[in-house]
Amino acid sequence: MATKHIVERNFSRHAGCYDAHTAVQKAIGARLVERLGLRSFGSILDVGCGTGSYTSLLHERYAAARIKGIDLSAEMVKVARDKLEGPGIEFMVGDAETATFDTPFDLITSNACFHWFSKLEETIAKCASALTEDGALVFSSLGPRTFWELGACLDAVLPAHRPISASAFVGRSELEAVLRRHFACVTVAEETMVEEYRSLLELLNTIKYAGARGSGLDGVALTKTLLNDLETEYRRRFGGIIATYQVFYGQGWKKGTECV
Repeated sequence: MATKHIVERNFSRHAGCYDAHTAVQKAIGARLVERLGLRSFGSILDVGCGTGSYTSLLHERYAAARIKGIDLSAEMVKVARDKLEGPGIEFMVGDAETATFDTPFDLITSNACFHWFSKLEETIAKCASALTEDGALVFSSLGPRTFWELGACLDAVLPAHRPISASAFVGRSELEAVLRRHFACVTVAEETMVEEYRSLLELLNTIKYAGARGSGLDGVALTKTLLNDLETEYRRRFGGIIATYQVFYGQGWKKGTECV
């Protein structure tokens, strides 16, 4: 798993071009907002707000709500502030795993961020304590089957490589178990999205600019020869360059009757 320094460095380095490589994350964010149903929320915390794209969706849906976004990367927060400003909207630089929140929120939500947390249970517990008595934690997270095709091709071409970062993401059953220890009503839905790319380099650039750790090839020097060998193996196995995104939509409600 990437260290906090690596996460902050890579997201800050690519803040200016992040939005151009996050079509999947934006689609997941739109579906996540729809999963909130018809409920209204007066105060919302967006954890790992990034450049504010998901925050903007929240603002469109809950125009009267007070919304706070927090992100580890100062450069990401700068882009978010430029994108979205106005009464009731606030962005702050901080580590959601260690930050403290004085004001309770009706909703704590996060799009495609929780899979990067090194202390997931502690963070979920802290979110639960930062909610109002009938509040909710609603988030999307990527699972360990994400980019499994890339991992399989690396196994074939470079057997001694380190596992790709996504293989360490928390699975559905573990995620649900953690939520049940802190919330009265829990659901975890799963969706598989498969995206196609024109080349392996396009996929690796998407991972590089939208992810927390380089190109996703941890500890691998990506030479032209290796890139060609990987692309050949990829096309042999899958007939093209495809990538699976295993998506979890988690909900934890403080009251047992509130599940959507």
